[in-house]
Amino acid sequence: MHAISRHFHRPDGRADFERARRELNGALLAPGVGSAAARLLDLATALDTGVARSKRELLATSLAWNEENQATTAWIYRQHGGLAEMGARLSEAMRADAHADAALGERIAALTLHHWAEALKWAPMRQRPDYTVVHDVLSHAMTRGRQRAILNWVADGRGRATTLEALYFRALLLDRFATGSLTRTQLELLDAWLWDWCGALHGEAQAGEGAALRVDLDQDAGLREGARADGGASLYLPLAPLERRRREVIESLHQGRVVPQHGCASDFRIEEHVALLDQLQRAFRDKSEQRAARRHVAGTRLEVWVGLHEILVRGVGVGVETGRLRAVNVSSKSIDEQARARFGESTRRYLWLTDASATGLGFQAMGADADGIEIGELLGWRTIAGGPLVLGTVMRLMPGTAGAPMVIGVRVLTEAAQPLALTQASDYDASQASGTYLFVPGNDSSGSGDSFLLPESTFEMQSSYHARAGDGDYTLRFNRERTRGRGWIAAGFEILNERADVPAIDAGDGSRFPVLQLDLIEGNAPGR
Repeated sequence: MHAISRHFHRPDGRADFERARRELNGALLAPGVGSAAARLLDLATALDTGVARSKRELLATSLAWNEENQATTAWIYRQHGGLAEMGARLSEAMRADAHADAALGERIAALTLHHWAEALKWAPMRQRPDYTVVHDVLSHAMTRGRQRAILNWVADGRGRATTLEALYFRALLLDRFATGSLTRTQLELLDAWLWDWCGALHGEAQAGEGAALRVDLDQDAGLREGARADGGASLYLPLAPLERRRREVIESLHQGRVVPQHGCASDFRIEEHVALLDQLQRAFRDKSEQRAARRHVAGTRLEVWVGLHEILVRGVGVGVETGRLRAVNVSSKSIDEQARARFGESTRRYLWLTDASATGLGFQAMGADADGIEIGELLGWRTIAGGPLVLGTVMRLMPGTAGAPMVIGVRVLTEAAQPLALTQASDYDASQASGTYLFVPGNDSSGSGDSFLLPESTFEMQSSYHARAGDGDYTLRFNRERTRGRGWIAAGFEILNERADVPAIDAGDGSRFPVLQLDLIEGNAPGR
């Protein structure tokens, strides 16, 4: 086999590698298991090296992927899956060969587990994997007492000390989190942490006192919750050690150290770290707290707007002019035909509501209606024409198989968002120019839970703004982030100066807050 290209950013480099993989796959066992193992390990090293060179460009950017990026990731997924499949075949052959090198067999077992997991990270859509492949690898290691034997492995160009058991639980944890609740970047960051947490990735034959995840070695399934009732062969992964490691990551961030300090994941935005830490906190807690009950509501079709800008433009009726948001009446004769066409029926996006709970909603999107929807994206809609503006953020995203709809899980932020014009303080006396922001009322009467939805760049400016409260004016400044998503922040605010004629209420602790009597911008969504 000729030298293998590792330049996967080029089409010829990818084609060269794929030819080498297919050549080896076609005659995997012909030269003998020892020779096949050596060739497969060389091929795996070439793939890992080449993907590591391309990974930073693909993952360390907030820009949307183009078609070339998508084709590259789909190709990477196929290559990892192909190596895992060859590793499983060769591993089985080596177990059946009494003369096979046992140490080399363990490396092929590690290769199978490693690339099975890598394929999950790059899958263009969720497909149920064959769990029996990884169960067989670990079960054989357990019969020989080798599941916790230390072996040296190279991933992302770094040598690591690990075990077959750690690689096995790494694969199953990535499978559990690759269900649409994490972005591809966050999944890569989780993997970087799992490599550092190898010492906590070992199972127990019996369920302990604390929270744990269970895997049934004789079933074609991944990690589950709860104890097994039928007494079959199972392993339990305690979650307390993983929660301790999660807290260590938080402590490192508080001390100014990003984890990991090397590799592609070290370049990810700190927001990705925070979002992942929040996800893991929920995943590692005791599951005695039940998920809110869901009810089936299939058949409801809603027009949905994606992103803060589109919500303002199409959901509120606000346009863009010289960099500022302004109210616009699209039906006006002064609007040219090209601008009017942007709001036509052909440009609308519709999602189907499938289920609902006290905290969230499930949607399905078909074809182009799913374009641009990502985890953390802000969505807006009205359940009835002319009704209040509902806002939610995408928490889970699962692309369907060919022809199937995309499944979208949404956490509702508010069912009564209100557009409000704020004037930047520096412009107040000069141009009276104002921007439109979405006010999100809190649940308490004091207003301490109220917030505004802003672009990240606006929040970072730390400007002061003027607004109307009843018959008077007041000045506010955004003070702290309550939650954030893809390019947006829900920010709390403080009143900097209040005039005597601004009505106020007593919060119950001696402090007083101005009553925000918001004047809604005239008009609903264009075309309504």
